[in-house]
Amino acid sequence: MSLIGRLARSSLFRSTDLMLLAMRPSLLRPYFGIWRAEWLDSPFVRARSESTVRRTAALDPDDLTYGETPLASAIWILWKLGLRRGRTLIDLGAGRGRVLIAARWLGAQGVGVEVAVEHVSMVKKAMEGAGARIVVGDATSFAWESKEPVSIYVNWTAFASATRRRMEERLLALPKGSTVACPTWPIESDRFELMFTTRAPLTWGVELVRGYELKGDFPREGIDGTRADS
Repeated sequence: MSLIGRLARSSLFRSTDLMLLAMRPSLLRPYFGIWRAEWLDSPFVRARSESTVRRTAALDPDDLTYGETPLASAIWILWKLGLRRGRTLIDLGAGRGRVLIAARWLGAQGVGVEVAVEHVSMVKKAMEGAGARIVVGDATSFAWESKEPVSIYVNWTAFASATRRRMEERLLALPKGSTVACPTWPIESDRFELMFTTRAPLTWGVELVRGYELKGDFPREGIDGTRADS
């Protein structure tokens, strides 16, 4: 796509975001905060700092591919996933936190996991202003210690196949009833029951998004390596 085309698409997404945020005025300031962070010094759009390079050196280059889910798409996907007030969303590979803003728009709690230290530092304050959290971490080793079901958004498109397999092992340790939404690639395990499929515009194009629910009672280890049923 040409530069003009990319700018036009970006402007459309941002305009749609703002129309939705007009319905939730308290989220406008945090939203502008994440764009300010990009303009100042986002490690994803400028030369990355030494600490980011060191932290990501062992990752597959595909794992560092960056794209975002526009607010309208995120709200639609999370709504279909059953995210409502009182539930929690974890966004694995949270980037600037756009999906966390969508979770807060729906009245849910939001926690983002992002590998780039500098990126987390830049948007942390904006996320706190929205009532969400973003932490530094590897999406393949995130921790969910509660026995309550949780909703997960993971941008499969931006991860290598080996990384997706490791993440799927972690997802299988979630409590029964947890839900997962992922663009492009399916979850392979039959312990996840398909809830829906939908197509949604993301910043790089329209993708097929699948939503799953973790079914069945089975002994498992918690994400932190302990017995989840002990």
